[in-house]
Amino acid sequence: MFYDNLIEVDHSLAFIAHIDAVRRALAPLLQCLPTFQQPRYQTAALIDKLAADYDITNRNRIKPTIAEATRAILRRDPERILLASADHPDTILLRHLCAQRNIIVSVLGDKIHPYQAITLIKQRSEDH
Repeated sequence: MFYDNLIEVDHSLAFIAHIDAVRRALAPLLQCLPTFQQPRYQTAALIDKLAADYDITNRNRIKPTIAEATRAILRRDPERILLASADHPDTILLRHLCAQRNIIVSVLGDKIHPYQAITLIKQRSEDH
């Protein structure tokens, strides 16, 4: 709604310009993050290798991607988190949650690429 009678005291555009200037001053410098060109079909082999390395027979206990790994920490009982990098900015929340809950974090580097994070869920007695 526009009020003609308040034009002389309207500071909304100046307020927006001020907020935008502050926002621009706070904006972090853009950082190019590494990308990985590993073909998708190799991810199935990675899941198979992790299952073998960690003696996991139920593949549903392996939650790849940052989003799935985070969700698994919030809703499941994680055994450990595998990270490609100890300080990747996209895993800040994930690392924070691990620290809060004393979850083991293993940094494996490019061994888990193209993923940045994978959660391994604890085995329940009914899993086979």
